[in-house]
Amino acid sequence: MTILRHVFLANSIAEGGLAALLLLAPQKAVAQLLVTPAIIEPYVENVARLYGASLASVVVTSLLQVGLPDILPGKRNVALGMLVYHGLVAIGAFHFRSQETVARASTAWGATILHTAFSLAFYAYWNVTGQQVKQFAKQQKKAK
Repeated sequence: MTILRHVFLANSIAEGGLAALLLLAPQKAVAQLLVTPAIIEPYVENVARLYGASLASVVVTSLLQVGLPDILPGKRNVALGMLVYHGLVAIGAFHFRSQETVARASTAWGATILHTAFSLAFYAYWNVTGQQVKQFAKQQKKAK
């Protein structure tokens, strides 16, 4: 369980850099991710910046979970939300790998692997902490 305690911190670090890049220099980030950066539409920079803002909120939410006890229902619910988020992004990135007009294949594969790993880590965290909650509830009943 000790390694799973760091899943929120790892998530914050991994997504924090991308969030900062998308917020501060979206044109550079988009140029690195797209196949044909010379044809960047004007609205793409704004969409990238908005995605960076949403990633920043995910980073803050993850950082707030780092010091909390694992048996708290709120922390487990955030983990479940992260599991769904990373799972959906992994599926989307997997589909982008064959659409070379959307993103580079290496970018799509990297995003697929990274988000799948985080999704599996949050799934493991959800299951392990669920067992801890059950044990804690049994101990509380015995104490009464």
